[in-house]
Amino acid sequence: MVATWRGYKWHKVLVEGPMTNSNIIKACKSRGYRCVVDHRAYDDGQCIVVNGNAHMSYNPHQDFPRDVIDRTYWYTGQGRQPLQNWRGTHRWANPMGDMWETALCVE
Repeated sequence: MVATWRGYKWHKVLVEGPMTNSNIIKACKSRGYRCVVDHRAYDDGQCIVVNGNAHMSYNPHQDFPRDVIDRTYWYTGQGRQPLQNWRGTHRWANPMGDMWETALCVE
């Protein structure tokens, strides 16, 4: 466990292979955790919404501990690439170049 925030225990997990939304789900589920959707607009029922109408991947939208969240990837629904929290901003993942990275899951 790396943090407790908004009533959840948060865990950093390694996402094997290309950084895709389906691989984020797989990485969380394989450890008995749930994935977290980046923003309510991306909610398709596969992951849980924790931060409502604000991006988890974008620091100004939440007060999650920065040392934990930096460079993590977030689920954005099927048909999109995950978003990465990147040093105070966020960016879309490149599944051809972003591989074997980390995501945050909850229990």
